[in-house]
Amino acid sequence: MQESPASRILIVEDDRTWLAMVTRLFRNREPDCACLTATDLASALPLLATPGLDLVLLDLNLPDSHGLETLRRVRGANREASVVVMTADDDEGLAMETLRQGAQDCFVKGAGDGPTLLRVARYARERMATERRLRRSEELFQAISENMMDLLAIVDGRGRRTFTSPSYARILGYGPGEGFPTLEEAVHPDDLPGVLEALDRLIAQGSIPVLEFRLRHRDGSYRVLEARAARFGGSGPPQGLVVARDVTDRRQAEQERAALEVSLRQAQKLESVGQLASGIAHEINTPIQFVHMNLTLLKKSFASLTGLLDLYRGAAAPDPGLRAAEEAADLEYLRGELPKVLQESLDGVQRVARIVRAMKEFTHPGAKEPTILDVNRLAAGAATIARNEWKYVATLDLDLEEGLPAVRGHAAELSQAFLNLIVNAAHAIQARGGMGQITVSTRRAGELVEIRVRDTGTGIPPEHQARVFEPFYTTKGVGKGTGQGLTICYQNIVNLHGGKIFFETEPGAGTTFVIQLPGEA
Repeated sequence: MQESPASRILIVEDDRTWLAMVTRLFRNREPDCACLTATDLASALPLLATPGLDLVLLDLNLPDSHGLETLRRVRGANREASVVVMTADDDEGLAMETLRQGAQDCFVKGAGDGPTLLRVARYARERMATERRLRRSEELFQAISENMMDLLAIVDGRGRRTFTSPSYARILGYGPGEGFPTLEEAVHPDDLPGVLEALDRLIAQGSIPVLEFRLRHRDGSYRVLEARAARFGGSGPPQGLVVARDVTDRRQAEQERAALEVSLRQAQKLESVGQLASGIAHEINTPIQFVHMNLTLLKKSFASLTGLLDLYRGAAAPDPGLRAAEEAADLEYLRGELPKVLQESLDGVQRVARIVRAMKEFTHPGAKEPTILDVNRLAAGAATIARNEWKYVATLDLDLEEGLPAVRGHAAELSQAFLNLIVNAAHAIQARGGMGQITVSTRRAGELVEIRVRDTGTGIPPEHQARVFEPFYTTKGVGKGTGQGLTICYQNIVNLHGGKIFFETEPGAGTTFVIQLPGEA
C-alpha cells in the first residue's frame, strides 16, 4: 500500500522554465513532498481543494488573473495552506500588501537562489502552522468562554479588565448586545476595596486566596461570587486570569440549612420543655387545688368565726382583761384585713391555676384527629403564656366575643399560631420603643370565626410585606428569630385548618394579623 506524502505543494506559475526549476528544487530537497503544478488560475483552483495541501507558491500574474486579485481568489479557495507569492517585481509596497491580503511571505524571482526559496517556504509553513494553532486556541477559548457558566475575566497590571466572558452579562441579567456596568460599578461598595486589593496582590504575588464578593444584578439585587485567580504573562506584561462562580443559590441553601438546623434544635428544645412543662403543670395542679380549697375554707370559716365572736361579745358582760387582750391582738385590724388577704391569696391561686391550665393545654400533644375547640379559651391561654414577652413593653387587652361558634381543629397548633402572633406583636412594639398596646379580639364573621391580633409597633415596611410568610425570612437581629414563626402560623392556619391568615399594616403605626377559621354550625 502506497504511503501518503508527508506534504503537498501547489506551484502556480505560467513561466514553464521557472515552474520546472522550482518543481525540481522541491522534489530534490523534499523527496517525500508531492508537487502539484498549474500554469493558470483556472487549473489551480480545483487543486487548492487537495487534502493535505500545506504550501502554495503563487505567481500573481497569470494568463487568466493578474495582481492581488489572484491572491484573493486563491485565499478564498483555501485559507489553511501557506502562500508564498513569487513575483519578478522588487516592489516593497506590493510585498506588504500581499502580506495584508493573507500571504505568509513574498519571494522576488532573481533576487534569491534555490536555498533562499526553500528557507522562505519553510518559514512560511511554520508561521502558518503557528497561526493555525493560535487560531484554534482562540476558537477553543472563545467556545469555552461563551458556554461556561462561570465568569472568566482577564485583567491587566492595573487591575483593568481586558476581557470578560459573556457569562458576566448573563450573571448580571443583561442580554446580548446590552451595555452592562463595569466591575467597579457592579461590585458591592462594601466589597470593592477588598476586590481591588486582591487584584493588586494577584499581579504582585501571582495568586490570591479564594475571594468572595457581591455583584449587583440588573434588578438591584446582589449575586454572590466565589473567585479564584492566577497570574500569567511570561516575558510580557503581567496579567491576571480570574474565574468566578455564582454561588448565590449555594450560599442561600447553606443559610437555610443552618437556619433549619437552628429551628430543629429549637424544636427539640421546645419538645423537651413542653414535656417538662406538662409534667410540672400536672404536679402543680393537685397541690394548687388543695391550696385553693383550703383558702376557700379559711375564708368561709373566718366569716363564721367573726360572726360567732360578735354573738359572744353581745352575750358576755364587758371584761377589761378581755378587752385588753383584743387590743393587744389587734383584733379589729385582723377582722378587716384577713378577708382581704384571703381573697388576694385566692385570686393569686386562681391565676396560677389559669397559667397551669394554659400550660397543660398548650403542651398537650393533642389528638391526631381534629376536635371541637373554644377559640376564646385558646386565645386567652396564649396571652397568659406569652405574658413574660409582653408585660414589659405593652398592655394586652382581650376583647373576646361571647357565644362564638366552636371550631374544629388541633388545640396545640392553634395555640402555637396565636402565641407566635402575640410574641411578634410584643417584639414589634419593643423595636419601636416605649409602652405599646396589644389587642387580641375574636368575633363572628358570617360563617367564620375571626381572631385579630393588633399591635402599635413599627408596622411592616412595603419591601418586606410580600415575604413575611416565607420560611426563614426574618428582619430581626441575630438571636431574635429564625424566620419560622409566621411560616408556622400560615401552615397551622391554612394548611392544617383550611383557614386564612392575612395582615393589615401601616408602617410606623402598627400591624393587625387576621385569622379566619371555619365555624361549626
